[in-house]
Amino acid sequence: AMSALAAAHGVALDRKELAVLCQKVENLVVGAPCGLMDQMASACGRDGELMRMLCQPDVLLEGAPVPPHVALWGIDSGIRHSVGGS
Repeated sequence: AMSALAAAHGVALDRKELAVLCQKVENLVVGAPCGLMDQMASACGRDGELMRMLCQPDVLLEGAPVPPHVALWGIDSGIRHSVGGS
């Protein structure tokens, strides 16, 4: 939604800028004091790579390629959390 809004107004954002602005919206508009990892993964993640980043400061490192014979699985632990203020 943020990239569509920026495009509609002729604003060019790189992927990292987009992620940082989305975090600011969650923090300041929604009131959820979240970090940057989810936004960076959504905006900057690449198919076939593990995204490497330093969260403070928000620095993307070179991605680590996943070999084609390796499969990654996510497991739902069933543990729920909430971001305070949301």
